[in-house]
Amino acid sequence: MRRGMKGMNLLVVLLVVGVFVVTPASVKAFPNKPISLVTWSSPGGGGDVLGRNLQRPLSKIAGQRVIIVNKPGGSGAVAMEYAEKMKPDGHQLLIVTLSGIITPHVAGTRLSVADFKGLIRVQLDPEVLMVRGDSPYKNAKDAIEAKKADPGGIKFAGAFLGNLDSLLCYQLFKAAGIEKYDYVPFSGGGEAMTALLGGHVQVLFGNPSEVAPQVESGQIRLISIATPERLPGLPNVPTLKEQGYDIEGVLWRGIVAPPGTPDDRIMIMNQLVKTAMQDPEFVKYTERSQLSDGYLTPEQFHNNNQKQYKAYGEIIEKMGIRKKK
Repeated sequence: MRRGMKGMNLLVVLLVVGVFVVTPASVKAFPNKPISLVTWSSPGGGGDVLGRNLQRPLSKIAGQRVIIVNKPGGSGAVAMEYAEKMKPDGHQLLIVTLSGIITPHVAGTRLSVADFKGLIRVQLDPEVLMVRGDSPYKNAKDAIEAKKADPGGIKFAGAFLGNLDSLLCYQLFKAAGIEKYDYVPFSGGGEAMTALLGGHVQVLFGNPSEVAPQVESGQIRLISIATPERLPGLPNVPTLKEQGYDIEGVLWRGIVAPPGTPDDRIMIMNQLVKTAMQDPEFVKYTERSQLSDGYLTPEQFHNNNQKQYKAYGEIIEKMGIRKKK
């Protein structure tokens, strides 16, 4: 305990004077064994891809092997139950996404991301609205007006009920004055894309990182994005806010630590991951996937998770799909 407090005090001093820099000397004692990054994504899923792109640069700067551990199942519940029991020594961490904030309200599971200690938010994957390439709708407002004129003929769709897609659709309909929430949920992205291209639904919610090939081929067009400002990589896609809908929806990915992990070790790992994010290959992966740098400090990330857990719980309550624990 005395050694831990001494380390933490030294870290505080370094932070106060603004000289905290990760150097070989500062990481000599920690980490001192392989680092495990647990994810609820299956191989190839968003969290898994993030972990594997961090694996090489993080291993290089930390001087330790980085191991990806896949624990899919239960909409993240399996991984969170596993991670809660991991040794809180800073070597075993959990890759998380916004869905770990939302899904527990819908599924009634015991743990959420808000129950873990924030370590770093890494990236942002914004929500977009998309239509078929030959659609007459140029933006979300066009699609909303068409929906009002033909409520049963224009269908908005996305991932399963309780997913961020469905929450964003609910908020958009409310903001536009559409009372009937007739969102069309699909269990998978491939099924939803097939429905859009087949003309069975007219507007689809999703993430640009998932549809880059279809956008490049002209099969689909992005008509609005749920970010505060337009993204540099998508300069011609207007925000919902520009069209009068004060709504934001961004899927983030980050890393948390088990409860009880010492603050000084969380700060060291934060700086190691932050440095790994600057690796040229990691930057290329981010740009190629239309992702944005979403860096938050441990404290900022922790506060963000607490705030969003409460806010999304209230939205899900209004939607009538909340399941009690």
